[in-house]
Amino acid sequence: MDVLEEVEILIVGSGPIGAVFARTLVSAGRSVVMIDIGNQETRKVGDHKKNSVAVQKNISLFTNPAQICCLQNGQNPNQQAFDNLPAAAASRIVGGMGSHWTCCTPRQLVGVERSDLFNPEEWEELYIRAEKMFWTNSTSFDKSIRQQLVKHVLQDAYQAKGRKILSMPLACNRSATNKEYVEWACPASILGDLAEPNNTNKNFSIRPNTQCVKLILDDVTGKVELALVKDLMEDKEYFIKAKKFVICAGAVLTPGILSNSYGLAETLPALVSSRAVDLKYARWVWTILHVLTFANDRAVT
Repeated sequence: MDVLEEVEILIVGSGPIGAVFARTLVSAGRSVVMIDIGNQETRKVGDHKKNSVAVQKNISLFTNPAQICCLQNGQNPNQQAFDNLPAAAASRIVGGMGSHWTCCTPRQLVGVERSDLFNPEEWEELYIRAEKMFWTNSTSFDKSIRQQLVKHVLQDAYQAKGRKILSMPLACNRSATNKEYVEWACPASILGDLAEPNNTNKNFSIRPNTQCVKLILDDVTGKVELALVKDLMEDKEYFIKAKKFVICAGAVLTPGILSNSYGLAETLPALVSSRAVDLKYARWVWTILHVLTFANDRAVT
């Protein structure tokens, strides 16, 4: 427990948000250590499950779950129903939900989904930047007979109402050499060369099976000073001291870390005003998170 390691920037979580921070910071010359509670199950750091050649040859390997009994919506029968989060799930794998997500990235509709957190010019700037990093396009499946048929049926159905049918914007890139292969955007594609197994960039390292237990605050300043982490393979805990901390472990694990960090709730406004993370990056990443959340909701509905 008395082991103390010092790093420049500690990122907790390896999903799309963590990957955006890591790629941006390393490109700016910063040194980043990323940890994730999950195991690394792909050759590249945080690759999408659908980027496997085997899965692209047989998509049922990705879409069809094992036929076994399961609790409804993954809820816990041993607690009050009110305490359950309906259909909520946590992904414990390097890449987070970026290893599984649908890769649908439509822009939020003004007056329907889009908030007024940013003005129209800011939204446009942030969208352009995010869409470039996530390879957003609406043409990757233009030659798909299935897509052409679906659009044709929808156009016939809604023509009288004047509705325009557009292709769903997708975060993917069709191979230039093999048109049958599509690479789906994910933490690995965002990290780029940093995700390669033979990466030699000393400014980035990933530690799978490493849990952030809680954050330790300085008694005087109230700022985060240390992170207590646990090596799950060795069952050992140690402290990491960093100049900056980025906590992006997902909608389930992040609140758990913050709740476990005694005294943090009372100082959150101070942490924000101290600009522990550059506001420009924070606004951009918030936009990506917001877009991904609505994109998956709209894809399901």
